[in-house]
Amino acid sequence: KQLESPITKKAKTDDNDSGVEVYFREEEDKSDKEPKSNSVKKVTPSAAVPSRLQVAAGFSWDAHLSSLKPASAAQEGDSSDGEDQDHSNKPQKRSRHELQQEKKAAEKALVQRETELMDPSLRPQDAAAFERLILGSPNSSLLWLQYMAHHLQATQIEQARAVAERALKTISFREEQEKLNVWVALLNLENMYGSEESLKVVFERAQQFCEPMPVYQQLADIYAKSNKTKEAEGLYKTMVKRFRQNKAVWLSYGTFLLQQGQSDGATVLLQRALKSLPTKESVDVIAKFAQLEFRYGDPEKGRTMFDKVLTSYPKRTDLWSVFLDLMFKHGSQKEVRALFDRVIALSVSVKKIKFFFKRYLEYEKKHGTPQTIQAVKEKAVEFVEARGNEAAN
Repeated sequence: KQLESPITKKAKTDDNDSGVEVYFREEEDKSDKEPKSNSVKKVTPSAAVPSRLQVAAGFSWDAHLSSLKPASAAQEGDSSDGEDQDHSNKPQKRSRHELQQEKKAAEKALVQRETELMDPSLRPQDAAAFERLILGSPNSSLLWLQYMAHHLQATQIEQARAVAERALKTISFREEQEKLNVWVALLNLENMYGSEESLKVVFERAQQFCEPMPVYQQLADIYAKSNKTKEAEGLYKTMVKRFRQNKAVWLSYGTFLLQQGQSDGATVLLQRALKSLPTKESVDVIAKFAQLEFRYGDPEKGRTMFDKVLTSYPKRTDLWSVFLDLMFKHGSQKEVRALFDRVIALSVSVKKIKFFFKRYLEYEKKHGTPQTIQAVKEKAVEFVEARGNEAAN
């Protein structure tokens, strides 16, 4: 609401004008020369006068300073009309589609980075490049291992150890597998370039920060790959005593013995495993040792083991399927057909028998003749008719 006294508006402007309208009461001598008026004179700025700052009607002079916005935020043009005050400064909420796109982009960038690390031609060539990548992915064991390998290629053993120690301190404690990967790399380093004492120290430290059994298994594998057979066997003997209730330990030891050509030792170990493990594990353990015989030992011995198990447990169709797969690789066509004939004669559900008939027919289409294919089809018809008669009776 304007003042009730006669006022005029200063219309004169110059280059240094702040744009704020200034109202003042004229001198008395000037007012005497003009006729007095009881009405209020409203001065309208001329068109030649630049627009001045207008204060909104709802403006509060008691507003807290924290609510004010920096002047630079509004300096997008020469105009000072105050139009930007109508725009909200709140961040716009992103849609679900935008969030999904950002997530996909991040995953794509991560895959690309891992691919580059796996490609020797794209790996960083100096320590500074590795440091930059580590800042972006501090929990990536792959990146730390590449950094270690970079130093080892230059025979910088101590620097590689230092990188491993940094990795163990930097990687989050929640990333258990990533930390284990670094411990395994450090065990490899000490096995190749360190001493027995330094390897023992790292091995004991790793057990304090990781599950002991995987650490034992990894060191046993390191010994076996580096042809330290005596050390590997000694470690396996310790493992089957300390982790006797763990089926994987017995299987790992059995694999090692068969790879070393100790088939009789593997047989003795199987008997010890059956005594140490729960009875419910016996069938699966025997089947696993039979598979190991097919792969690393004597296939005939493995076949005998499967025959004994399936004679006692004929409804274990999963083991029949494994047995067939192994016989495809190691048996003759005559032996495979004989095994199929045994399977389709089992007293199991129709659905399972149909599965084996399908495999039988596929095998004959690949390895047989039109006559053998027709023979399988006829057996399938006979099976359906026999089951139909049983259902009718």
